[in-house]
Amino acid sequence: MKRFLRVIAIFAYLGATNALAGVIGPAQPENSSGLSLGFGYQQISSEWEIDGSDVETRQQMPYIQLGLGASKHFSIYLQGGIADLEVIKLFDEKTDAEDDFKPFGTVGIKGLFTDRKPLGIGFFVQGSYFSDYEDEGVLNTFDTKLEFRKNWETVGGLVLQAEIEGALLYGGPMYYLREGELTLAITDPLLGTTVESTVDYEEKDNFGSFIGIRWPITKTLLLDAEVQFRSDTAAGGALHFVF
Repeated sequence: MKRFLRVIAIFAYLGATNALAGVIGPAQPENSSGLSLGFGYQQISSEWEIDGSDVETRQQMPYIQLGLGASKHFSIYLQGGIADLEVIKLFDEKTDAEDDFKPFGTVGIKGLFTDRKPLGIGFFVQGSYFSDYEDEGVLNTFDTKLEFRKNWETVGGLVLQAEIEGALLYGGPMYYLREGELTLAITDPLLGTTVESTVDYEEKDNFGSFIGIRWPITKTLLLDAEVQFRSDTAAGGALHFVF
């Protein structure tokens, strides 16, 4: 139990010092024979690329998750919530562009290929779509309007899991892809002319990994804590109620 509590302390430290990210969880369903309701909070820090230049962003994402266990080894889930967008750096220049909370949605599936204790092997796939974001600011002394559109993300990977002291320790490799469009309207303050252009963005790299732990607080209440390693290190957590 002491080792288990130390793991929780490490996850709590990472969650305080890095960004939270969407919890993937173990491959097995929260409820193998019915519904589960989860409440989570995500704060995703990412590094994007636009025409070879770096973009640093951060999103806060409170959400609700509804899961349906189709069998002991397979489930589908839906997430719905609100997310903001803060652009910390754009084209290698610091900026303070941001937009308020707007709706987003996620759909996912996960399941176990095999569950021969103490080791289980499974998979997950999920996709998310975000609202459009816009803001106005100054970039390199020019008045600039930014609009992020067609913002979507897909993540998938393998899950290895093992039961340790009543909890499930899990993790594995994953593939992620985040893309969208950025429209810039730049106004010259002296000439008063505006130039508009649209470019694509995508998250840096595509391969990452994750590790997490699921702790059954009671028979009907589960706690997930997780660390992900993508374009930026991240951590997250969620509570699931099993019906």
